[in-house]
Amino acid sequence: MKYTTASLWMIGTASVIHIGLVPLFVNVLGWGFDGIAIATSIHLFLRFVASQIYLRCAVKELWEFDDVFFFSKETFENLGYQFKLGMASMFMGLWGWWAFDIFTLICSYLAVEVISAQTVMRSLGLLTFMVPVGIATASSILIGQNIGLNNIRAIKHYYQVCMYFSAFVGILQIVLLVPARDYIIGIFTSEPAVVEQMQLAWFVFMFFVFFDTTQGVAMSAI
Repeated sequence: MKYTTASLWMIGTASVIHIGLVPLFVNVLGWGFDGIAIATSIHLFLRFVASQIYLRCAVKELWEFDDVFFFSKETFENLGYQFKLGMASMFMGLWGWWAFDIFTLICSYLAVEVISAQTVMRSLGLLTFMVPVGIATASSILIGQNIGLNNIRAIKHYYQVCMYFSAFVGILQIVLLVPARDYIIGIFTSEPAVVEQMQLAWFVFMFFVFFDTTQGVAMSAI
């Protein structure tokens, strides 16, 4: 939980490589959508390889204990509690993503303009969620460290601070998105029918931004 700098560099480097691979595969090599999928797969694979190399070569603390093995009693203790906690955390993180996917599927049975607008709104929702993801990571790290120290007061303090800050960030995003509505929509499309659909959904989208931000941080405590 405490080796956050390494994770930042690994993910950042892989992301930069991904940015370079996408135009290479799509535009230069002409692989189209397949090129995007291949570039994304390479990006995720590089993150995995880099993390494994770092953990095995740089983090010596992980290898100081040789008395815990996969096929041991300790490995399978408390699985029921861990499974219950993991499911709760998973669903808190997935409901927002699944909602967008379900709405996109529903829109596929409607007009082309509707699914086009929904696709753009989904991209915007993913973009606005990136800020609370950072806050949630910080909250999870701080809470995890204090769980190890059995410092209940610090756990509550950090969680409350992160929740208040996430509410502030959600309101700030809304304040920025409302006046910039037409400009943001214009970045994605100039089709009148699609623009009209996005303008109709913009008010409801603001509610989504706020609650998506707060629940994204709230799941860090689980």
